[in-house]
Amino acid sequence: MNIIKKNEGFTLIELIATISLIFLFISFFNFEIKGWISKIKLQAEMRSIYSQLLKARQLAIINQNNYGIKFKPEDRTYILIKEEKYLDINKLRKGIKYKKLSFGKNNLVTFTPLGTARAGHIKIENFYADSIRIIVAPHTGRIRYEKTN
Repeated sequence: MNIIKKNEGFTLIELIATISLIFLFISFFNFEIKGWISKIKLQAEMRSIYSQLLKARQLAIINQNNYGIKFKPEDRTYILIKEEKYLDINKLRKGIKYKKLSFGKNNLVTFTPLGTARAGHIKIENFYADSIRIIVAPHTGRIRYEKTN
């Protein structure tokens, strides 16, 4: 009786093709995930700056004293201040940078006891050039943000 054995298994070419497709999919999704993470970091940083601006405004109203936020682009920080005293120092997340600051020559926005401030805005940007602008309205001190590109 003759028993014929079938060759079972994969050829080298099939294995290489399968592994190549797997790496192609991984590299595509890796690039997409990095973009998503970068956008999430940008939004988180915007929320953090926005919160610090609101905090400065609320402290100014409650304590009837001037409070402000000083932006320092050279070391990528923003600082909650009261009469030139540093109360809270925050650093921008990795991959986020200041694109534009328009709060005067010393990059300081100060809230008065009435909650008002001089107008200005700050624009932050991530590695992929996505950006968000945070705006302090003139006279009212209202703080808002908008996505820009």
